[in-house]
Amino acid sequence: MTNIEQISICKFRNTVKSFEDCIKKDNNGKPFVPLLDYINIEKNGIYGLWWYSEGTSNPKTETNIPWINFMNQVLPSPITLQYANTFPKGLLLYKVKINDNDTFFAITFGLAGDKNIDKNKILPDFGIKVAMNICNPNEIKSIQTSQHEAISVQSEKQILSGAGLSDFNIDYNDEFFKKIIGKTSEKYKYISSVTGGEKIQLKFDKDKPLNWYNIKDITIELNNLYNSEQYKKTEFKCFDNWSFEKEQEKINELNNSLIEEINKLNFDKISLGVPEIIDINRYSFKYHQYEDKEYEELNIDDFLKTLRKEKASLSSLQSKNIFVYDKETESTYSKWKVYQCIVAEIIDSDNNCYILCNGRWRKIDTNFREKIIKYLENNNIEFDNTFLEEELKNNICIYDESKKQNREEIFNSHCVKENKKLFLFDKSKISIANEKKYEICDILTVNKELIHVKKYKTGASSLSHLFTQAKVYSEAIIINTDTRTTMLEFINKEVKNETSVNFQKETEPFENILQNNGRLNEKDFTVVLCILTNGNISLKDLPFMTQYEIWKMDDYLKRNRGFNVKYINRSVTMK
Repeated sequence: MTNIEQISICKFRNTVKSFEDCIKKDNNGKPFVPLLDYINIEKNGIYGLWWYSEGTSNPKTETNIPWINFMNQVLPSPITLQYANTFPKGLLLYKVKINDNDTFFAITFGLAGDKNIDKNKILPDFGIKVAMNICNPNEIKSIQTSQHEAISVQSEKQILSGAGLSDFNIDYNDEFFKKIIGKTSEKYKYISSVTGGEKIQLKFDKDKPLNWYNIKDITIELNNLYNSEQYKKTEFKCFDNWSFEKEQEKINELNNSLIEEINKLNFDKISLGVPEIIDINRYSFKYHQYEDKEYEELNIDDFLKTLRKEKASLSSLQSKNIFVYDKETESTYSKWKVYQCIVAEIIDSDNNCYILCNGRWRKIDTNFREKIIKYLENNNIEFDNTFLEEELKNNICIYDESKKQNREEIFNSHCVKENKKLFLFDKSKISIANEKKYEICDILTVNKELIHVKKYKTGASSLSHLFTQAKVYSEAIIINTDTRTTMLEFINKEVKNETSVNFQKETEPFENILQNNGRLNEKDFTVVLCILTNGNISLKDLPFMTQYEIWKMDDYLKRNRGFNVKYINRSVTMK
């Protein structure tokens, strides 16, 4: 009998009761591939359906290959060819009786073997939890993480020879495990390596490969590993700070609450945000591919205005696209579903906090949540609205009639204009590690205050870049002489620019701050986070995810770097 040494398995939610529930369907509820196209499988307690396809690419000739085209220009006998690649793929859906209940799994083969699976029906943490319970903590080869900001920051760290978890230098409060690759512990030596993400990918020892006699037992063992809490005795225990919600009933409840809040136009803790890092100066956004209007930022109000019906629905959020307009190529294409871009926070009836980010609901561990709240309280982190009250004033209208948007730059310019103690760096191009970056800070003061300004209207995503900029750029000013040199060049150019609010300002006070040799002292500088709102608010009124990011940034800037940090709120007029 032929054996197999490597395999990928995913598990379906307990709400799946039939094979039809497992597969992807069209808008009319019909499977894209009819069940009649599947072959019934029954072998040694495994009952399933098998689908196979020989996918092919479009036919290609010599004209499709640039290097052949290039050489054919000089060859006496041009090369000619015609071919099409094939990509065989397969999907085995099967069920195993566990505790008298049918539990559904899938084994995928080849490229895109999972194309027929309804991804919303699989458990998103099946592979990662099995891997955490099966891995040898001292022989991990790669860890992929995501940082818990309102936007998703991806990171992958590799040590090919294998190492302990601590060697990967992971911030357990800041990073969420997405994928783990490593060797198994002694008990599971018949599996030579494991990769855990949504799926569990197993490479079996040649002496004990997977076959039709042991597939049922291995599946049951993987299911038991998924339900095990062994990982909580290791450094992987921080996984539970941000655990995926996997009960469909609770997900339905959260989605219903989300739709209810959206239709009540209650956006205090709901917003649209870009779910990945992109060049915000290169791209703008559209809610319909062929509309003329472009948006510089995503806004849930703007999206709702594009709906034909009066109210939003879950289906509209999950089916409608966000389009990206590329200013360099002058092309428009769909990038994300609206639901993927929603950043939301829902408190349920039991006072549990759930976050929707990148299309997945996560529950915040209660103890972890209390830890953040206590940090803010114990360190007296609150808006100090008496700080810089003469320089950064209230009641400024920041609405730009020409762009039909509320803009921080209006607030910044208004404050800096005719104030010799302030220098505007908003929209400046400052060098960091030999790269051009925007907005090293919005405003620099003669008293060594680095001011970062952001308007807050809805949800955590509207403030996400504020904390990233404050952490990264403040540090660059201190340690990077090239950064300070570029800032000095900008200052001397701006004071000669008649159209700039910095025109004819005295440069010496600012040049004295930015000496371009050696390292500056963080303790001499104050990082100022200025949040613009329609009316004055308390820091506790901000979404938990924003409070979480404040905790991360505050702890880093104060404890790790030695900066002074101040938070202020300014009431401005928005439309």
